[in-house]
Amino acid sequence: MQRPAALTDPDLLNMPRDLTERERQVLTLRAAGEPVAAIAALLVVEPRTVKFHLRNVYAKLDLATAPRAARQLALARYAAAAPTVMPVPGRPRPPVRRFLFRPDRTLTQVLAHEQFTFSAEVIPPRNGAEQAAVLAQVARLIDAGARFLAVTKGAGGSLRGGSLPIALAIKEQFDVPCVAHFTCRDLLPEEVENQLVDHQYFGIRNILALRGDPPDGQPGWRSRRGAYDHAYQLIEQIRDLNRGVYLPRAGGPPPATHAPADFCIGAAVYPEHLDAAEGTTFFKRKVDAGAEYAITQMVFDTDAYGRFLDRCEKARLSVPVLPGTRILRSRARARRTAEKYGVSVPAAMLRALPQIDDPAADARALDVFLGVVERLRRLGAPGVHLFVTDVDTACTALAALKQ
Repeated sequence: MQRPAALTDPDLLNMPRDLTERERQVLTLRAAGEPVAAIAALLVVEPRTVKFHLRNVYAKLDLATAPRAARQLALARYAAAAPTVMPVPGRPRPPVRRFLFRPDRTLTQVLAHEQFTFSAEVIPPRNGAEQAAVLAQVARLIDAGARFLAVTKGAGGSLRGGSLPIALAIKEQFDVPCVAHFTCRDLLPEEVENQLVDHQYFGIRNILALRGDPPDGQPGWRSRRGAYDHAYQLIEQIRDLNRGVYLPRAGGPPPATHAPADFCIGAAVYPEHLDAAEGTTFFKRKVDAGAEYAITQMVFDTDAYGRFLDRCEKARLSVPVLPGTRILRSRARARRTAEKYGVSVPAAMLRALPQIDDPAADARALDVFLGVVERLRRLGAPGVHLFVTDVDTACTALAALKQ
């Protein structure tokens, strides 16, 4: 008995060309034997979404009304052919399929394309059980006007997990560039390389290379033996990966034979370093190591940011320096922020803020924030990066900036 045409059509073995990228991903995983629940978890979508894509795939393969056994046979045939690209008689050889996850746009591309960009950070929750809430926050920040997002490692030296999967979800589901914070504190070079390879596999190209803050409440803390003490050492290792130079492994090929990575490397800078010359020297070391952009610690004193740019110009440092800031809703909050993060809030700004947090005075605090942003823009900042402690306030700020 002749098999149905849908099961013998060579296009089935070569990934049908009219499938969307998401349908290709679902088909590839399903053909590999992954259940619907596992596919949903991997792609960070609901199981019903996976089933929806599968129905579309079956329809495009003329399998919508085929028996279950016929569908399984078709998937098995596709899985067997998937490792190679088989030519179709009379047609040109199709291009080699890409890996499951597409690479992200680099932050340097975003900053070069945008005249003045707005961005925000996302703080991972304390556990992995709040995925829907995180994605809802991401959607709100993007709708409010964020052009890219950065996923932190938590505050106070916590090194919280979740940065990589959240960055992947942002890139894949929202098609927005994402910067993953990467801290090297307590990691050996081999562990750093392994984690960076994971980022490369998932197409996370934008890395903000950080040493990582010491843990809160441990003033005498010292780094693990063999781990990096400075962020520029991490930047050098990422630069080496971009050159195809990996750490030597027993029995492995020589370093020069490895394919290069494609990371866009960022660094953190502190415009209000107590020793201005030393702070500039530290930043120059990071740029010389391979940093392509920088994001500052919180900036409220725009004059301090301007002086830092002047020092960078004298040191011939031409990478874009994106100032970080946020809305201060009251004088009380401004004083707490200044004390906690070691930043200055100008006296004129303090006088302009409400005395205490008051929803009725939020418009006044927003005006003060917009004044800071305008002064940063006039100084030549490529945009502003919002530090987020309250999503509602951050969205209000982004919406005002977009207008």
